[in-house]
Parts: sequence; structure tokens; C-alpha cells
Amino acid sequence: GTFDSITTEVSTSSTSYVDVTNLAVTLTTTGGDLVAWLSLGGCEVTGSAIVSALQLDSDAEVDDKASQPNGLPAEISHVYRWTSVSSAAHTIKARIKQTNGEQTAYVCRSNMSSSTLLVMEVT
Repeated sequence: GTFDSITTEVSTSSTSYVDVTNLAVTLTTTGGDLVAWLSLGGCEVTGSAIVSALQLDSDAEVDDKASQPNGLPAEISHVYRWTSVSSAAHTIKARIKQTNGEQTAYVCRSNMSSSTLLVMEVT
């Protein structure tokens, strides 16, 4: 498996998905299934919702979850399994957006928590 973790604040005002900076893993598979565990810590947004998801290579985002941690940072967790993934190098990314372009969504707010992505091949 492959693991990545960040403790630095990431923010976006975008209503389209953006990468969570430095929270991506690449691994070469032998073909089979991939399982990703994502824990986004210190998530916060004001006046809208933060939406988080996982992305395999350049495919559409999956396992999207909306949350409204207004004023109090919260944790958002994901577990997702891709089936029948080809034998190749693959990159899995954590992605976020928010629902109101006039607001900002945060991960690892004020550098006071961490976010982690773990990906393993399951055969």
C-alpha cells in the first residue's frame, strides 16, 4: 500500500473540485481492486457546504460527501473500493470543493490537525 499525510492548511473558494494539495498517492498495480481510506481533518466552512471526494487518475470523482462544519472544524472520512483496475501506475487524489463561490472551505484549518490518504491493492 501507499500512504500520504498533510498537516498544512488547504483552502478553496471553488465550486468545482480541486486537489487537496500534497494529498495524493501513486502506486503500480498488478491488476485487481484498489481500496482507499481518506481522513480529512480540520474541515471547516462558513455559510455553505464542503464537498469531498476521491479521484482515480483522471476519472470522475467518487464517494462524494457534503458536510457543513460551520465554525467548528470536523473530520470527514471516506472508504472506497475500485474494482477491476488495470495493471499500471495509478494516482489517487483527495479532492474538495464548496457550494457557495463567495465562501471558503478548509482542510487542516489553521494547521491544527492532519489529513491522511492510504491506498492498497486488493487481489
